[in-house]
Amino acid sequence: MKRNLLCILAIALLVSACGSDGDNTEYTQTCQGAECVGGCPFAECEGSCCMAGEKCIAGACCTPQCDGKTCGDDGCGGVCGDCAAEKQCMLGACVCPWLSCGDTCCDDGQACVEGTCCTPQCDGKECGDDGCGAVCGECPSGQPCEQGICICTPDCSGKECGTDGCKGSCGNCACGEACLLGLCEYLGCSGKDCGDDGCGTSCGTCEDGNFCTDDLCSEVGKCSYQASNEGIPCEGEGLCAGVCQNGGCVESAVEFCDGFDNDCDGQVDEDLDGKQLQLTVACAAIFGKGICLPQNLNTFCAMNQESGLLEMQCDMTLLQDVFVPEEDGDPAWCDGLDNDCDGQTDENIVVSNPQALAEAGCLTLGVCALGTTAVCSAVPKPGTFVCSYMDVAGYGPGFVNMSLGVEVACDGLDNDCDGLVDEDLDVDLGAWAGDNNPKVQSGCLDGDHICDALVTWACEKPGGLPGWVCQDLGNSHFENEESSCDGLDNDCDG
Repeated sequence: MKRNLLCILAIALLVSACGSDGDNTEYTQTCQGAECVGGCPFAECEGSCCMAGEKCIAGACCTPQCDGKTCGDDGCGGVCGDCAAEKQCMLGACVCPWLSCGDTCCDDGQACVEGTCCTPQCDGKECGDDGCGAVCGECPSGQPCEQGICICTPDCSGKECGTDGCKGSCGNCACGEACLLGLCEYLGCSGKDCGDDGCGTSCGTCEDGNFCTDDLCSEVGKCSYQASNEGIPCEGEGLCAGVCQNGGCVESAVEFCDGFDNDCDGQVDEDLDGKQLQLTVACAAIFGKGICLPQNLNTFCAMNQESGLLEMQCDMTLLQDVFVPEEDGDPAWCDGLDNDCDGQTDENIVVSNPQALAEAGCLTLGVCALGTTAVCSAVPKPGTFVCSYMDVAGYGPGFVNMSLGVEVACDGLDNDCDGLVDEDLDVDLGAWAGDNNPKVQSGCLDGDHICDALVTWACEKPGGLPGWVCQDLGNSHFENEESSCDGLDNDCDG
């Protein structure tokens, strides 16, 4: 009786010392037999009491954050729940990687039909039902679909050449003939006065005193009757100079860059600078490409250093501050423009200095410390640097699950470039991850006589070297290293 009174008195003193406001820090005791037994009502944490539902993490009470979440980290070292094997946890929810169908997940390329995943059957078919409520393709108008094949009937009625409507031919024309509306027509001497028709037959001969030039008859010493010669400079009898017109040399109303007084005004090659009518010839290599628009170009008459002849030259004075050779790779010209007028925009502009990589948001830790570059791109908008890891050894499929950005290789390297080495390699990413699943990479495959569903794996470093370690918790025949000659795959390496 005296011991019980002392226990009651001790409890009263503890209640008085801890307070009696009913909060979670209240330390309670009860009397069991002749002993005083007490503690926190829920969980004790470094001398303090946690509230209902809280956990003691690193000496402090932690409240799990799982409101609205069915999976993922609870913020207190635990999880809010686990997803089914075919689903993955994303932003606190269990979702299918490709397509949700009823209570299951469909694989890539499957369709959901009445709550069931369906694989389209279109191998070797170009039309018809795919078995999942859709079609494998449509046939051209007039072609029926029979057993998955579009049936085309060739039609060459009234035709001696050209297509038969079924990717075949109704026939070929002879040399010098052209196929016009399904019929062969001879055009070998079209537009020709003389010369060869290209098929070994002559198109005619010129009269005495005339000669054949480019398949046209011309008078000796005169301009040729060719469309290509019309308007070009020439020297005529009694003229300062002139141009070819209808086979003769006549006075010109305009001046040409040729060293002659074409317009007979006593001046040679005057007022030719800035003649935009000749831009397409003088600036042919760059005309209309990138920043080399007609309004930014001009011409001037000068000697061609290679040919030694006078001709109109391209004047790029208006572009002298913005025309640059982009092949030099200067990052300053990653601007979404074709600055060298070669028909390509921002080509060969690649940077790898730390500041540029940081500005582009590139990964530079782990294996990404070597080989990471930033390439000038038009996506997501012109003049943007995007990260490239093509030259990074140890990064990519086989080392990283690219869809999730997590490591799958046990090699002692930081393959996903997040500053951590071989982390989370004991996680099964599921069958949808295929060969990029750590479970597959490790060789710890279940389903045989030894490695059943209880198999586990880990990336460890025995002897200082990284390597996969497999363990089957449910079979006494499992061995980390094969030592039994029993016809079994004891170490689960396949």
